[in-house]
Formats: sequence, structure tokens, C-alpha cells
Amino acid sequence: GGGGGAGAGGGGGAARAEEEGSRTRPPSALAVALAAASAAGLRSGFFLAPHPGRSGHTVRSDLAHCLGEARRMAGGAAGAAAPAPPASLILHKGRPVVLVRESAGLPRAAWDAILERSGALTIRGTPDDASLLGEWASDADGSDHIAALGFDGAASPPADDEPDEAEEPGEPNWRTPWGAAPEHWAWCAEVFRSAGLVFLPTATPGADPTPTRPWAAAAVRDRQDGARYVRAWRAAAAAGGGGVLLDSWNGWVGGTQVEAASGGGASAGG
Repeated sequence: GGGGGAGAGGGGGAARAEEEGSRTRPPSALAVALAAASAAGLRSGFFLAPHPGRSGHTVRSDLAHCLGEARRMAGGAAGAAAPAPPASLILHKGRPVVLVRESAGLPRAAWDAILERSGALTIRGTPDDASLLGEWASDADGSDHIAALGFDGAASPPADDEPDEAEEPGEPNWRTPWGAAPEHWAWCAEVFRSAGLVFLPTATPGADPTPTRPWAAAAVRDRQDGARYVRAWRAAAAAGGGGVLLDSWNGWVGGTQVEAASGGGASAGG
């Protein structure tokens, strides 16, 4: 997403121009989604997906865009002094929740710049301050590592209790993230809870991106008539992490959708 509010300077003319622009420009897709969720009585969080060229600067810009749109929806200017977060957002420690998928893809220096109060790109003490959750993909990405980066917790990768075949008989397969295995979630939740951090397991019903990406057959996970989803939810409930992250609601492109549908398309498969 693009950056947030206008920079300082320009006096009252700049403020009037921003107000006039906010009245005339069409709402963004994010603003429409936030408004629809609020109208339905739901609270919203934000999800930052990886993309080519992602850097500390693009993450900072994405945060400014997401939180700026939330403030606009609540009637405040994008660059205004930090108000109380809109009641329509999911909050942790009084701050909006943002999940950063594949957070390990950025180096430590990038997260220091964003999450350290003295960092060059810091969100701390700004209108874009938020509770960021990283992704715990391996047992090396422990709670100490997550806390040291300045995150408030982590989510698991999407549940995967059917690892790909190992390249050699008897050898473990390192392509399936350690944190994706539901049998590890109870331990993860306890470790994070003892460190005062959030842990969210990610329940997925299965996946099949091949209708649109036929080369991605390795990512297919059979739904097993709903049995895979049931196992993921049971493991998540047993972990007692305080919440569950859904892989998607209507991610038809990746075959992770769980919304009700009938006719004309692929089956939801349980």
C-alpha cells in the first residue's frame, strides 16, 4: 500500500487541501472493507503479505496507509496527532493489531528501524504505532527472538500436518515450516505466554492453487472432506493461545476459502 498522511509544513493551507482532497477522492478498497466490517459489527486487524521488493521502507509505508485509512474512517486526518485507536479495530495493549506474514524475510536492521523508539523509521509514539505479530516458522524463531525484534507476538504459518516427502528416506523435510505442525502449537503457546507474548495458530482447511497456478502442485493440501480443518481447529483450541488465525475466508485463488458457496465453481470441500 501507499504512504499515509502529508508531511509537516504548509500551514493551514495544507490542512485545508487535505480536507478538501479527502472529501473528493474515492474511498480506497481498504476503507470500503473497514467500513463494511464495522457496519457488520466486526472489528478489523491488518495483514501485511510479502511482495517483491519488500523492505523496511515499504513496510513503514504500508503501516501508514493502513492506519491512516482507519483514522480517516473514524473521522480523523491521516497525519493527525495520535488519537485513541478506532473502536472498530482489534487492539492489543491499546494498539491496532498488524500481522506480518513471512516477517523473517526482512533483516534485523529493518525491524530495529521500525520497532525501536529511536529507529529511523519508528512507529513508536507516532499515529501509526501498532502491535505487530511476526510469523514463527521454525523453532529457531523463538519467543526471545520475536521479543528482541520488538514484536508483540507471532502467528504460526498455515497448519500443515502432512509434510511433503523428504528428499531422502528417513530424512526430515525442511520445506514444511516447524511452526506449521499443529502438534507443536500447545508448546508454542506456553512458551509465548510465559514471555508475555501473543501466539496465534493458523487454521487452514487445505489448499489448491493449481486452477490458477498449475505449476504450484507442491502446495496442494487435500481437504479430506473437512477432516484437515477439524484437526487444525482441535489443535488450536487445545493450545489455548487466546485466538485463532484463519488462513482465509474467501481465498478462492489459493483454494483456502471457507465461505459458503454453491454452484458454478469449485467445491468448498467440507
